[in-house]
Amino acid sequence: MASFVILFAAIVASLLTLLMVMGAREPAFFFVTAGTATTETAKARPVTTKPVAAGSLTTEPVGIYDLDLYNSGALGQNPNRTFHSSKIVAPKFGINIWDAEHLRAHSLPFLFLTATEPDSSASPFILNATDLSLVWADTTTHRDAAMNFRPQTYHGESFLSFWEGINASGRGNGVCVLYDQSYQERYRITAKDLGFGADLHECKLTHDGTALITVYNLVQYNLTAVGGQDYDQLLDCYFQEIDIETGDVLFSWAASDWFSPKDSYEQYKPNYDFFHLNSVQKDRNGNYLISSRHLHTIALIAGNGTQTPGEPIWILNGKHNQFHDLSGGDALDFSWQHHARFRNDEGTEITLFDNHHPSNVPGKTGCTLSCSKAMSVRLNFENMTVSLVAEYAHPQSVQSGSMGSFQALDAEGVANGNLVVGWGSNPGVTEYTQDGKCVMDIQFGAYSPGYKFGHTVSSYRAFKGDWIGRPTTDPDLSTNWAAHEIYVSWNGATEVRSWAVYAGDKAKNDVVAVRHRRNVAKDGFETTIRVPQHSWVEVRGLDINGKVLGSTGVWEYKRSVKVAL
Repeated sequence: MASFVILFAAIVASLLTLLMVMGAREPAFFFVTAGTATTETAKARPVTTKPVAAGSLTTEPVGIYDLDLYNSGALGQNPNRTFHSSKIVAPKFGINIWDAEHLRAHSLPFLFLTATEPDSSASPFILNATDLSLVWADTTTHRDAAMNFRPQTYHGESFLSFWEGINASGRGNGVCVLYDQSYQERYRITAKDLGFGADLHECKLTHDGTALITVYNLVQYNLTAVGGQDYDQLLDCYFQEIDIETGDVLFSWAASDWFSPKDSYEQYKPNYDFFHLNSVQKDRNGNYLISSRHLHTIALIAGNGTQTPGEPIWILNGKHNQFHDLSGGDALDFSWQHHARFRNDEGTEITLFDNHHPSNVPGKTGCTLSCSKAMSVRLNFENMTVSLVAEYAHPQSVQSGSMGSFQALDAEGVANGNLVVGWGSNPGVTEYTQDGKCVMDIQFGAYSPGYKFGHTVSSYRAFKGDWIGRPTTDPDLSTNWAAHEIYVSWNGATEVRSWAVYAGDKAKNDVVAVRHRRNVAKDGFETTIRVPQHSWVEVRGLDINGKVLGSTGVWEYKRSVKVAL
């Protein structure tokens, strides 16, 4: 194949990257088998936050600012769109608050979600956090459920981690999966010697190069004290620390060894889930911070140190609370919580998502009682006191009866980092500054009690982070001869900043030859490029320095068919 490239193409590419505005014209969101996509464009009402200055590398997302329309059901339960170059279906976001200046200064560049829609295949996906355009979606279509998606580091290498498996009534049986930067599966981590696989609630890599997973397992237990039978079934909760390379269990803990079903706030029912473990984190001393939803308790569990391994070192909240609340009851005002995390290495500050209610009204705003919130508390171990540091309510007031997350970006190394809240069973993500100002409130499904949705889309947790993706696939291309347009995308390629367009016409002996025509700034997930009619067309992805990262190959423009060379 002959190619003719003008010498200053790379220089032009570099210059273009200084001027381009990154982001899609419409934000993206992924489902593999969602319903019919809508191509309607909502009339946007004026944004209520300060717009980004022209020429910056961050732009306002173009979503649905008219939340009355978004939540009415007129655009569907989960408003979405399609692409020309990819089969991915991507709903449009509803945008309530967007303060680009604060997001740019104190946040991270990518948003990681695992939205699951009823009757569709689940998928992890990455969004560009500056404009909400799709970056990558896992197009695996056989997956029953996928949750807890985020970037993590293992032995200095970046991985994407998520849980996949079968989700049965809020507990899972599956594996923790690690993808490398080319989106290839490298590790599958699961439980050992318990009869069940890894549960959906946790897949946390440690500073020791191991993985923490939760496990739910039925055991025989006398439950007469809580209204059950002598020989009843208890759904016990475990966590295991796993050697990632060998799969060996390095530490295993069972809730029933240290806590009693009488401690639970959950009413007895068959296969009694008295504890409901939903987060685990290992601290620098080798101990484990856990969250028990049904005990309304956060506790620190002794590792293999001087104390008896597995024994609770301290217990916060619940029926065996050991801390005195210095905030008039506000520091202990959490229940049915999720996602407890240390915010500092000293272990004196903890963040958590307070569901505050065991049931849920999905899609309903304007909550006035038992509303969900994110919160952080400070512990004093000398005096055994706890005080409220801050709490963060949803700007539209929601009650999320299940799931949810709270990520402090300063714990991720971002100076004065923002705070990211995923609202679990309600399809929203909110971001706050350190002083509590809401700088982002978006939704990826409708909030509307008047429109009979049933169960809406949800994401177990939401994270922000850094990521470099280098897929082994080629960029995707589609052409429209009549419209003089071509469409190019590259699922997962985070380093593409512009596209180099090549085109040519039939020569003698039908030799396929294309030459460089121009460079075009990348525009969100899929870039639309005007190209005069030629016989052939090719597009190459360029990085910020004009280096070629990949090519679509040569296509017949008129027939939109790739040429076999």
